[in-house]
Amino acid sequence: MIVELGGHDFLQGKSRDQTKANLLQIIQQCRLHDAEVVLMEIPRGFMFDPFWALEREVAYETDVQLVSDTWLREIVLMSPYAPPGRWMPGSRLSDDGIHSNARGSTAIAQHVANAIRQMYGDSIFQPGYQ
Repeated sequence: MIVELGGHDFLQGKSRDQTKANLLQIIQQCRLHDAEVVLMEIPRGFMFDPFWALEREVAYETDVQLVSDTWLREIVLMSPYAPPGRWMPGSRLSDDGIHSNARGSTAIAQHVANAIRQMYGDSIFQPGYQ
């Protein structure tokens, strides 16, 4: 199960503790159904983030695989809204400037695949998958 909480708890004014409790409950429910969990880290702000390292903390405490927020930072860096993305072709953000487009989603999928590869090795992927 790939779990990405996103920014909704933050946007709804929930505290860090409430958000952590939500993540822990999601992981617990997944495990009750014998699902392995991959947790996606997502920054809620680039300058100030009161939730900073929350997913890392939860991943460490629950021993789940973490996909670091590098995936999102790469997408934003390559957006037309921030340098160097303004000067480089190949934006990875949709027109709303928040969500990924097809190129961004491909980059995200690669980061998730790498996390799954760390968990299970290459044998679970179809031949030729990178």
